Amino acid sequence: MLTRRELMVRAGVFAGAAGAGTSLWSAGDAFATAPPAGYQIGQRPPAFSGLDQFMKTWSSNQFRGWTLFTFSAIWCAPCNQANSEMGSLVEYLAGYGDVLTVVDILLENATPGTPAGQRDAEKWAAYYGNLRGVTFHPDGVADSNLYQVFDTFSQTDFPGTPDTFPLVVLVDPRHTIRYVAPGWGDTGDGNTVAGHIAQTIGPSIQTPALTSSNTGLATTVYSDVGQLLTDWLPTSGLSNARQTAAVKQGSAVEHALRARRMSVAGAHLQLLAAKLQVWGVSGAEVSLMQSDASFLAGLGSP
Repeated sequence: MLTRRELMVRAGVFAGAAGAGTSLWSAGDAFATAPPAGYQIGQRPPAFSGLDQFMKTWSSNQFRGWTLFTFSAIWCAPCNQANSEMGSLVEYLAGYGDVLTVVDILLENATPGTPAGQRDAEKWAAYYGNLRGVTFHPDGVADSNLYQVFDTFSQTDFPGTPDTFPLVVLVDPRHTIRYVAPGWGDTGDGNTVAGHIAQTIGPSIQTPALTSSNTGLATTVYSDVGQLLTDWLPTSGLSNARQTAAVKQGSAVEHALRARRMSVAGAHLQLLAAKLQVWGVSGAEVSLMQSDASFLAGLGSP
């Protein structure tokens, strides 16, 4: 986990959806403020309001069901990573009937310490496919109430921690805080933020084998399969007929994942890898499929 100042030294990318790694933004100096005491898990915080990318005013209490608020900045590399992976998490949960609304709060633009405006929010929402969703922004105002909201949430269960981007806050349908995490990815306990979110939202569908950690990994597998089918397959050199067959097999993997039939998904994925090998395809992509298939087979099915 990195603080804003550490991230500004190491970060500066508006990353591509597939992690292209091309740096489009430069990091600079920033400021740190002394945040107030934070909320507590299980507490219902006051509603806050803000403008979205269309300059419409929203209240945080307008969102129904489970809501994930993500505090981001364009200059922050982990923020870009989180947003590029968020779609897979939402789709993964939606397949089981667990609806998650993601509301991004874009606080700063490409220059650390500089408040984001409407055009920044529009660009951010378009880049990450959140055209119909809500992206809050401070409208270029340095003393926007959204900064105060960020400062307060950043102290939830992390007293004395400087403001950290990204910050994810999960609230339940009663608008009660259920999970807060500074940063994205590995939480330091062998689990992932995505896994914690999935476990918190759907405890009734968790099995002893389907823990927070491997639920997050299963979400990653779902994303892996999608990227293989849409990005890699057209460049594989396979005939159209074989590409069609591979897409059909990959769709079976995704369907089984959405149904939480993990071992079935693993079997379909192993079959896809075997077909590709028979067709003369090898390399990192096939190895990834085989590794993911073994992982899924070990989870079993609920």
